[in-house]
Amino acid sequence: MATKEFKGAKGEWTIFNESEILEGNETLGIESGKGSVVQFTETTSDFSPEEELANAKLIASAPKLLEALQEIQSTIHNHTHNITDENQNKWEVIEVSDIKELVESAISSALEG
Repeated sequence: MATKEFKGAKGEWTIFNESEILEGNETLGIESGKGSVVQFTETTSDFSPEEELANAKLIASAPKLLEALQEIQSTIHNHTHNITDENQNKWEVIEVSDIKELVESAISSALEG
């Protein structure tokens, strides 16, 4: 199964000016190894600085979330085509632990940054 490739900025995304947003600075951004992915220079919402930072953390975790979903999709695809009555439970035990780690890491990244 061919997975479509993400065409955006590759690599880990991080938040810049994180401490400044909590101090009321209106500039918040997300960057990759190549530079700014997105930058928010003016807020037009009623979100608190903490909510804005939580939103930015979720956006910054997008590559990791996408990677986890693609790995889950690939694992499910690869194994559902090869399941027989004999090996049905075998792949579930092995792969579920790997999937669990991916999912936990992606969720942690989205919630904690």
